[in-house]
This record gives sequence, C-alpha cells and structure tokens, in this order.
Amino acid sequence: MRECNRISALVARLDQECSPEEEERLRRHLQECPDCRRQLRRVGRATRGLVALAFEDEEEEHLSDLELASFAAHGLDAPHADAIVRHLSGCPRCRRELTGVCALLDQHDELLQDDGQSCGRCGTFSEQVRRVISGPRRFSRALVSFAMWVLEFACFGLAVFQMLAAYVVDVREIGTPDVLAALGLAPRNEPLIWSALAVLITLGILFRWLGAQFYHSAVAPE
Repeated sequence: MRECNRISALVARLDQECSPEEEERLRRHLQECPDCRRQLRRVGRATRGLVALAFEDEEEEHLSDLELASFAAHGLDAPHADAIVRHLSGCPRCRRELTGVCALLDQHDELLQDDGQSCGRCGTFSEQVRRVISGPRRFSRALVSFAMWVLEFACFGLAVFQMLAAYVVDVREIGTPDVLAALGLAPRNEPLIWSALAVLITLGILFRWLGAQFYHSAVAPE
C-alpha cells in the first residue's frame, strides 16, 4: 500500500501562506492519516537535529564555564541566576555540562570531609595519652612504635655519618672499626658505600612506616 505524501507536499511549500481552511483540512487529515503523523514526527526529529547542529558551535548560545561553576556552587544566589535558569530550560548541552560540574563539586566536598575526618579521628593529645595508658595492649603498641622510630633515626643517622665519612672527613683519623668496614669506608669500597646507603635509607623508611602504623593502632578510638 502506498504511503500518503501530503506532508512531503506541505514541506515543499513551507514558505507559502496557508489559509485557515487549509489549516483545518490539514488538521483533520493528520487526525485520520497515520502515515502523515509518522512523517511529521520524522520531520520534527530531523528539524531539531539540524537546529542543534547549526547552533552547537556558537559560543554566545551557551553558558560559560564560570557561569556554570558559579550556578553549581551558589544555586539561585549566583549572579544572573534567572537568566541561567531560563537558558538551562532550553539547552540540553548546558544541562549536561552543569551535571558534570555538580558531580565534580560533590566529589571535591567528599574528599574534604574525608580528609577532615582522618585528621581528627585520633583526637587531642590528651585523649591519645589516655588511650595509650588505658590498657597493656595499647601501651605495648606505643612502645613498639617508639622503638621503630628510634631505629628509624639510627638508620638515617648512620646514613648521614656514612656520607660525611666518605666524602667530607678523613676516616683514617677515626681508625678502622668494624662498622667502617661494613659501610665500605675502610678500606674504601664505592659499590659497598652506595649499597649500604640504599639499605639504610630503605630501612629508615620502613621503620618510619611501621612506627606510624603501631602508633595509630595505639591511639585510634575503638
């Protein structure tokens, strides 16, 4: 069965005036003809697509990034909020960009809240002391933490001493104890010097991390 082509004929003469009688006949025809209604919907979709494509790159038709960010942060209190709302009501592109800006701001707020909670979760210094002495388990963790930090300072101190003894002072004035041989200083051994230095720095970082873990477990609230 052949489709009705009355809509195609109407589109072909869009620039011509249409009398009220013709408009009424067209309205009745659209009510009775499913072919023309389908064609009219297709024409409407194509028209909207062409309009969106034609005006997509015109910057004056869209809100700026600053306007979107201001509206996302302040809502109706933002400058020119009424004009922004009117524009958003008819601009899908700006609504999509506003959704992305709002999501970014929400994520930023969550990060700030998490950071604030993590900074204050251990409480004041007096509260931390009270938790440490509240039981033997917490107290032993605090002692282990202190021991880890002592070892950390020992490793970093020994690394500094090694660098000074290797490149600043004359180790022959110190003598030849076993520690100098282990550090590659007496007799001088460049590969051993740098290997020992790398090991000392690695151990210092490890002891620092372990000390922080034991300390937080000792003072963290139940």
